[in-house]
Amino acid sequence: MLADAELLAVDVETTGLDNAYAVQITAVDRAGTVVFNEYVQPHAAIEQAAVAVHGITLERVAQAPAFDELLPRLTDVLHGRTLVSYKADFDRGVFERELARHHGDPAAVGRWLGRVRWEDAMVPYAVWRGLWSVKRGAYRNQPLGGPHDAVADCKLLLAKLEQMAATMPASRW
Repeated sequence: MLADAELLAVDVETTGLDNAYAVQITAVDRAGTVVFNEYVQPHAAIEQAAVAVHGITLERVAQAPAFDELLPRLTDVLHGRTLVSYKADFDRGVFERELARHHGDPAAVGRWLGRVRWEDAMVPYAVWRGLWSVKRGAYRNQPLGGPHDAVADCKLLLAKLEQMAATMPASRW
């Protein structure tokens, strides 16, 4: 994954955990350069539990652009790239909901999402940490340990991937 020159670490802070919308979207390249970082007006309530985690309030995003205003730049930055995220199904799901709200057409959503490739770092990180759960029959997911600021979390994810690559034999990837 780290050999992919098109790799971007992506993180999305959201309005909550279920059927959430974006309040911050960030993409960071392999060199640690922030190539996209925007707060997003979600046009939805932000759950207090989410605010407690990331600190982003409706007041903070009141003047932020909506997802549809950011979509042209997001398309330019993300299309054709490999996106790695910690719990990629969640982040991809946020994009899917935002795109569905914007396009209103499942085919258009599928076309947009089909122009990026998602990789999830959560399971490889769990394997690398090596904490087996007999009950689940799988490695236990581990918190990445970031501050829930999308920029810092992207940079931490890239650092963890580098650490994993430096200490794990290639055969385990």
